[in-house]
Amino acid sequence: MIPIQEFLDCLSKNTGIPVTPHMFRHTHATELIRSKMKMSYVQKRLRQASIQTAINTYIHLNTLQLT
Repeated sequence: MIPIQEFLDCLSKNTGIPVTPHMFRHTHATELIRSKMKMSYVQKRLRQASIQTAINTYIHLNTLQLT
């Protein structure tokens, strides 16, 4: 089994795009919001301490990104 960081480093090298685990977290949150999931669910799914943290982190997504 290849360690995740080694895989991401290889992916970054082969694509020329820096890839981090945190990018996947943000992508996951974006897709949840795009799917019209409630922010309370997003908060719980991402294990954030408060719903306000989830809102402050992801509410900047504009309508073009959510369609």
